[in-house]
Amino acid sequence: MIKKVVHDIKDRNIRVDDLQRNELKIIQNPKLYTFTMDAVLLAHYATVKKNYNIVDLGTGTGVIPLIISTRADINKILAVEIQEQLFELTLKSVNLNKLNNVIKVINEDVREGLPSIAKNRYDLVTLNPPYLKYDSNIKKTSKNIGRSELCGNLEDFISLAAKLLKVGGRLAMVQSSHRLADTIAILKKYNLEPKRFRMVQSTTVKEPGIFLLETIKGAKAGLKVGPVLIIYNELNEYTKEVANIYYGKGGLL
Repeated sequence: MIKKVVHDIKDRNIRVDDLQRNELKIIQNPKLYTFTMDAVLLAHYATVKKNYNIVDLGTGTGVIPLIISTRADINKILAVEIQEQLFELTLKSVNLNKLNNVIKVINEDVREGLPSIAKNRYDLVTLNPPYLKYDSNIKKTSKNIGRSELCGNLEDFISLAAKLLKVGGRLAMVQSSHRLADTIAILKKYNLEPKRFRMVQSTTVKEPGIFLLETIKGAKAGLKVGPVLIIYNELNEYTKEVANIYYGKGGLL
């Protein structure tokens, strides 16, 4: 999946991991929010084509833009992150991988509408939003901001995605299965028509925990439901499809 590598960063809280894809490295701080497999699955599920202009909302440490940069000869990716510490780590990862000409990192709040970014022009928005609804009892830590709607709810992210996308542009997202009904309702409200869908479960005997979904702005109705994606087989090893992501050429149907 990822492999810790030797590095010369003096901060003991910082680590550099090998993504085992095109020699990519990612810089993270385990005390802050770190990426999960969900983000990796999304980065391989999204439709990515040559010369695409892309926005990743709530980028965290930037794993989605890093992976997507290897999938096609894209034009530009804007990686948007509200947490300043994660923003700075993503900048360092972009510099480390010499991707400054491809990935631009922005430290802004999605709830403010990203006034510095042009609207109705992007081909793809990727979104790995917080899964848990807002709860005033949840402490506002880096990890909780990534997991809970403390700095923007699902509608904040989806409505902004709709504004950023051009007609025919795609929103690709991953979300907890218990938020499926809410997600579909919000997407329809903002003229984002679901076109591709897959449930994901850890094993064949577990209930689906998350789903992957891709929409097209302004499209007609018509949803293609793919097979359930199983992460582990009966030997507790990655299934062939998941192993292909990490150790092969990557890509999900």
